[in-house]
Amino acid sequence: MTVAEDEQVGSRERTLARQILELVFRFRRLEHADDPCAAQPCDDCFATHEERVGRYVRSGEPLHFVLPAFPAKSRNPEKVVGSLPDLGERISVEFLQSFCEQVSHYHPTGARILICSDGHVFSDLLGIPDEDVTAYRTEMQRIIEQTGASAVSMYSLDDAFGAMPYDEMRRRLLAEYATPLEDIRAEVLTDLGARSLFNGMHRFMLEDQAPLHPGMSRTKLREHCKEFAYQMIRRSRAWGDLVATKFPDSLRLSIHPQPRHAEKIGLHLIRTRDSWLTPWHGVVLDDGVNLTLVKRSQAESDRASLVWRNGRPSHYVNPHFRQEEIAS
Repeated sequence: MTVAEDEQVGSRERTLARQILELVFRFRRLEHADDPCAAQPCDDCFATHEERVGRYVRSGEPLHFVLPAFPAKSRNPEKVVGSLPDLGERISVEFLQSFCEQVSHYHPTGARILICSDGHVFSDLLGIPDEDVTAYRTEMQRIIEQTGASAVSMYSLDDAFGAMPYDEMRRRLLAEYATPLEDIRAEVLTDLGARSLFNGMHRFMLEDQAPLHPGMSRTKLREHCKEFAYQMIRRSRAWGDLVATKFPDSLRLSIHPQPRHAEKIGLHLIRTRDSWLTPWHGVVLDDGVNLTLVKRSQAESDRASLVWRNGRPSHYVNPHFRQEEIAS
C-alpha cells in the first residue's frame, strides 16, 4: 500500500470513528445540562475516545461497550412499584439493542453491550436481600431473550468470582480493587469533579433513603446518607475498576451524568428530565404520546392509572398528562 493509500484508509477510519461517536453522544448524560458540548461535541470530546473506537474500526470487530447498571429495584416505594424489572427495563434493553444496530450503519459488525449488573456490589449497604437481586437479574436475562436483544448480555459478581457467598465476593472486590475510604474523602475535598459526584450521590441517597427512616431527624439522615454516598462511590469505583481490568479494550458507559471529557460516557437509557433517574429508581408514564420515566409518587399524584402485565405491575398511563408538568 502506498503512503497516499495508507493516508486515505486512515482518514476513512477516523471519519467512521467520529460518526460512531456522534451517534453515542446523541444519548449522553452530561454533568451539566447547559454544557455547550451537549449540542455540539468539541474536538476534545472526540479525542478522549477516538483511538479506542478506531481500533475496532480497523479490526472489523464489533465495538464492545461495558455498562455498569441494572442492579435491583430501589426499596423506596415512592419511586418504584415492585422489586422486579418492568416496562422501564424492557424499554431500556430494546434501546440498547437498537443502539447497537444503529452502530452497524457505520460499522457493519455493529456493537455489543455488556451490562455489568452491580446489584450484589451494593445490596448489603442498601438493605436489599441478595435473593431479590438474583431474581431481578434473572428477570433481566429473560427480558433480553424475549426481546431478541442479541447484542446485549450480562455480567455480575458471580461471573467475576465464581461460586461463593456474596459477602465473601464483596470482601474480595473491596480487598482487590477498592480505593481506601480516606483517599476518597480527601479527593472530594480537593477535586471539583469528585465533589460534584459526591454532592449528586448525597442528594440522591437522601431522597432515596428518607421514606425508609421516617423517625430519623433530617440532620441525622443527612449524616447517615453522607456515609452512604462515600461507601457507594467507593464500591462503584471498585466494580468499575474490576470491569476495566476484565475488559480493558471496551468503551466505558455509565448511567450517571459524566463530565464532558471523562473516560466514561454517561448514557440516557430512556426519556426522562431527571439526569439521575433510572428504570430501577422510577416508573414509566405513558401519556399517549411519549413514554417518560418518572417517580411513582409523581405518577400517582397526577392520577395516572397503574397497568398490570403478566400478573405484575408494569407502568402507569394518563392520556391527559401534560409533559411540561414533569418536574426534574
